[in-house]
Amino acid sequence: MPAVAERRRWNLGVRRLAGGGRARPVGAVAAALLGGFAALFSVTLWGSYKQDAEKRVESAVDVTRLVEAGVTRTLESAETTLVVVAETVQAALPRGEEADTAAIRRQMAESLRFAPHIRQIVVIDSDGRLLLDTRDGPATGSRLDVARLGLPDAPVDGLSNGLRIGRTVAGRYLPLTGEPPGAPAVRTVLPVAVSVGGGVQVVAALNPANFRDLLHDAPTGPHGGIAVMQFDGTTIIDGGTPVDGLDLGTAVQEGIEGGIVPLPSPDAFGREAAYRLSARYPVAVALVVDHRDSLAAWLDGNREMLFWTAAAVVGLVLLGVVLTREMARRLRLQDEVRLLFEAVEQSVTAIMITDPQGDIVYVNPAFSRITGFSAEESVGRNPRFLKSGHTPTSEYARLWARLRAGESWHGEFRNRTREGGEVWEMATISPVRDADGAVTHFIAAKLDITELKRAEGERERLIVALDRANRELTRFAEIAAHHLQEPVRRLLVFADIVGRAETDPAKTAHAAERVRQNAAALRDQLRDIQAYLAAGEPRGDVFAPDPTAVARRTATTLLRERGDATARVDIALLPPLPLDAARLALALGHLIENGLKYGRPDTPPLVRVSASDPAEGCVTLRVEDNGRGIPPHYWARAADVFERLEADDGVPGTGIGLAIVRRIAESTGGTLRIEASGDLGGAAVVMELPVAAGVALAEGAAAD
Repeated sequence: MPAVAERRRWNLGVRRLAGGGRARPVGAVAAALLGGFAALFSVTLWGSYKQDAEKRVESAVDVTRLVEAGVTRTLESAETTLVVVAETVQAALPRGEEADTAAIRRQMAESLRFAPHIRQIVVIDSDGRLLLDTRDGPATGSRLDVARLGLPDAPVDGLSNGLRIGRTVAGRYLPLTGEPPGAPAVRTVLPVAVSVGGGVQVVAALNPANFRDLLHDAPTGPHGGIAVMQFDGTTIIDGGTPVDGLDLGTAVQEGIEGGIVPLPSPDAFGREAAYRLSARYPVAVALVVDHRDSLAAWLDGNREMLFWTAAAVVGLVLLGVVLTREMARRLRLQDEVRLLFEAVEQSVTAIMITDPQGDIVYVNPAFSRITGFSAEESVGRNPRFLKSGHTPTSEYARLWARLRAGESWHGEFRNRTREGGEVWEMATISPVRDADGAVTHFIAAKLDITELKRAEGERERLIVALDRANRELTRFAEIAAHHLQEPVRRLLVFADIVGRAETDPAKTAHAAERVRQNAAALRDQLRDIQAYLAAGEPRGDVFAPDPTAVARRTATTLLRERGDATARVDIALLPPLPLDAARLALALGHLIENGLKYGRPDTPPLVRVSASDPAEGCVTLRVEDNGRGIPPHYWARAADVFERLEADDGVPGTGIGLAIVRRIAESTGGTLRIEASGDLGGAAVVMELPVAAGVALAEGAAAD
């Protein structure tokens, strides 16, 4: 919490300092403050009222959904009852027997007993004559006043199984022809009907009280209303206050089951209607929300808040006077520190300020650019989250010893960045004291020297590499001069023999053959020397397109030149290797040729080429044979230049082949080692090639 409070004070300073300008007149500031407070309270109160009004509308939507569900359930129950009666009538009435008529009456009476929301059920023919009636009063043959029922000619397609809904009529039961209308205020019924066939219909009188119970519970307010209506806006049943001016035809056409529509309003408060269409019947439930009621409810529910709001306004006026005086004092200080703050914010040097416990309270944008950590991610944390583990603990101890002694510390950090990288920083950390001399903060100014360190490291690496290359070149020149002298000396000796006229023809022919042999050996040595010098540079795409095909072509060429039908080279499927095709063929050529040359006298030569999939950033290329092998004490120097382990056994060679392979491996940042073959019994040469180095070289080549 102290860190958060400190950060808030810094944020206040940021906003104040960034504003600039000179102190305005105190009166203007006070007027602006009071105006701002008044606007704030007005917006707050208006927002509170609007939120309450929106909640009333949302509640109205929920109410219409609930009421519609109740209305639909009641109509479904009535439809089910009438369908059962209609099926009984359809089966029994055409026979006209007394037993069938009695069965129909029992079914009607049973249905009426289990449907308290139905007052009466009648069966009528196409002319409206009563065929059956659950009421004892009217005689059979009386006519039902069908015109007053308002029943549609046919049910609405897709909305019900055939239930037709009329409009409420006055009276306790369905009206008969010639019967005077009843008083609507006393009793009303809602007629519904289903057709049996042949003009026969089953008509029921629903008790509207079931619907009104649902409607009366709705929170409409004094000026609102709720009703069950037809889609054209004709009210079927209302909750006491009529709902006028609402046409749901557009909603029905567009298939919108529910929503809110505006209504004409005689005042500025406005009226809205929430509606819900029945999914099964051509009726809807609509609830009118008059926002005069919303305002009255809001005022009644927020009396205490309004009282304390008025008290707060008075208090704020008094507080504004005090704040205005303080603001005038602070504004006078603004211009004095604004320039300093802008310099810190725009500086390329990272600035970090901590409290005496070392927790960060401020960082400038340069800090975020260098480390990747934003101010929000840094403030409140101890700077140790930047540690990479490379700065010695003793250096941190020396840092805190100097700071506690009131002195500044200068040095370098190797910190981590948000992305997981590292950054070198040259830092100066100093204590900040208050007027009493107590340390209140520590301020660190840090300069990014990563590129400088990288340049220094690259320079050191190049110096070391150049020194190693010079030493290798000097050694190579000395060894090459020594090994080239012998072929040249022999050439001179045998050339002198050929040049003597007195020598016999046999000796001359022998000397000429030796000249040819030594010239060929000299040619091979010069060729391998040239290959050794060029082995460190790629000659094409860093990754060979098809290393397996390169290996097979190389093996085929060597086997053809050898002419030994018993020799065999097994090549496994090779993964991508970070070597260009030319140097891969050169390295495999030397390794396969060695395996074929140095075989056992009684065993056909066998060479196996394989490679492992990349693991831990490296791919391993392995060439092994079933030959005589290399003694372990020669493994360390077998790949040195001009190193011949069997120079006198008659096997031709220059002693540079393994050195070329090692130079190729080391040029990629890899290594070469010699070991015993596991199951073949000969020697194994293993090249470990880093894949990342190959990717870097490929990207560099693409960039060039």
